Amino acid sequence: MNDALSITIDRHVDQDAVEPFLDLYRQSFAPLATRSAIRQWFTDDEFRHEMASDAVVKFIGRDEHGRPCALATLATELATLPWINPTYYRHHFPDHYDRGVIYYISALLVRPDVQGGPWVRAMLHEIAGFIMNNRGMTAFDCCAYNVNEVGLPDLVTAIAREVAHVQIDEIDCQHYYAVTLSELPEDVIDLRDHPAELHDEPELEHRIADS
Repeated sequence: MNDALSITIDRHVDQDAVEPFLDLYRQSFAPLATRSAIRQWFTDDEFRHEMASDAVVKFIGRDEHGRPCALATLATELATLPWINPTYYRHHFPDHYDRGVIYYISALLVRPDVQGGPWVRAMLHEIAGFIMNNRGMTAFDCCAYNVNEVGLPDLVTAIAREVAHVQIDEIDCQHYYAVTLSELPEDVIDLRDHPAELHDEPELEHRIADS
């Protein structure tokens, strides 16, 4: 990375310095507004709270003029993330959990006008070094768009492997469904009108009862 560029690791960001990062955060997550079925981002108030919280480690990248170009946030207390189940991590990763070294990546952002430059690689190298120095592990989640179209897990893994041995596992997934209902066509048999037929098909009846 260019020596004129810098990455600092902070626990607390002064309130008057948060707004430029909030603008960056909004810009970075805006494309997901129509690509993800659930909200993938913090509200403004939630973001401000994250930036003020000592439980969140901030990696801040600035250019030679001191302007923010990149931001990564790592939660050190899983309970601070409302969608995360700490009990799961305590059960599956007891050593890391007990030592308080599960770092959950809640954001990795690069300002749109400097994307394609050195920032993603530089930030991930810094994050990997921080985690290794603490003998920790990291976790993160992605929507389907970031997995299938952006290839974010593969990108993170490939860059991290430049500086560390990496094992990455998909530990869970959740699917969202949309169901539309309309009237049955007239030529379709409505099973509600033929209850006896269900008794002739015990397997079908069993499946319906279990559904």
